[in-house]
Amino acid sequence: MFKKLFAIVTVLVLFISTFVAIKKDINKEIKEESLKDQQYRNIVVDKSRKSIFIPTANMNMKRYSHSSVLLPNGKVLIIGGDGAGSKSNNSAELYDPKTQTFSYTGNLNFGESPFFNPSSAILLPSGKVVILHSYYVEIYDPVLSKFYPAGHLYMKRRDYGAALMPDGRILIAGGRTFEQYNKGYGTALSSAEIYNPYTKISTLTGSLNLPRFANTAITLKNQKVLIVGGQDSGDKQTKSELYDLKSGEFSIAAEMLASRYSFTTTLLSDGRVLVAGGIEPTYNYNHRTKKRTNSLGGLYAEIYDPRTNKFIKTGDMTTPRTGHSTLLLPNNKVLIVGGNKIGVVSTAEIYNPKTNKFMPTGSMHYRVSDLQASLINNVNVLVTGGIDYNYDGPEGHTKDSDKAELYIP
Repeated sequence: MFKKLFAIVTVLVLFISTFVAIKKDINKEIKEESLKDQQYRNIVVDKSRKSIFIPTANMNMKRYSHSSVLLPNGKVLIIGGDGAGSKSNNSAELYDPKTQTFSYTGNLNFGESPFFNPSSAILLPSGKVVILHSYYVEIYDPVLSKFYPAGHLYMKRRDYGAALMPDGRILIAGGRTFEQYNKGYGTALSSAEIYNPYTKISTLTGSLNLPRFANTAITLKNQKVLIVGGQDSGDKQTKSELYDLKSGEFSIAAEMLASRYSFTTTLLSDGRVLVAGGIEPTYNYNHRTKKRTNSLGGLYAEIYDPRTNKFIKTGDMTTPRTGHSTLLLPNNKVLIVGGNKIGVVSTAEIYNPKTNKFMPTGSMHYRVSDLQASLINNVNVLVTGGIDYNYDGPEGHTKDSDKAELYIP
């Protein structure tokens, strides 16, 4: 009896010892996995660390000077642009943040010459996307994943500014005539038109007071549209204009502190407008060093205040830029990324409207200009495509990109 009891106790002791050892191993593994998960979470959301760029999937096509639009379903539509060898790219693809992959979603009906302004893509209140070419217009339906023709502009124009107005129509202002690039730069236009996506008809509206191309158009919170920058056929335009939707007329507004084109305008959460970077119309380009000079606008930034109708100086950017991309973040700061000024750059910076200062914020893995940035998941930023004008390798003197990265604030 005693021997049997001893044997049972021995077995129980061995079982308990084994169980304790296994439990320790399991706890160790759980702890290690927890640490790994915590390290991963730190990479993604830790607010104490420096913001970073991380690579995501490559696009299906190389492209620069393209358009990107965040759709209501959370996916990002990538449209057109120029591709390898500066050839027009009429394909489109979707980025899915959940799978972090790109997939084709049809082709544009109308291609563009790389020497004409890239297609402008504007999200409509319906969730569809209007794509404005130099003459033809088409609409993308995200439900059907299809592009279909949607009329044309009143007149051919390129390098114009376009903005969605509060009533759902689109204002198209300025630009230049359609002469071939190698036969001249075309004539600056003062005409403007309004495209109605519901009737698919574009009609003339009041004219700009000053002809201009390479300008921007941005709808303000007071429902007027601000026309900024650009140049006419032989001179710069520093005077801005305001379009009144009710009267259908343009009026001269404030004068910028620096003339510029190939710049960006960003509507801030407080209703002001950040004007950043760009090229002065009188810039010089050195083909040997591949650098631009005599271009104050690339470093200079200013703010337009609609309440005072004035441009005021703000802090200078940390890096001179043109061909960069800007995006208003959920924290009301502005991300400025990439570009080409004194050489193509991979750096990024943040503008803080409260302090009026720019601060560096990490770098991309690739230096690119003429890229696009789109907000995803209301947190991170998807950066796509671009071109390296300073590349000097087997592909030639430029290198188009199919790369994409995620900026983690």
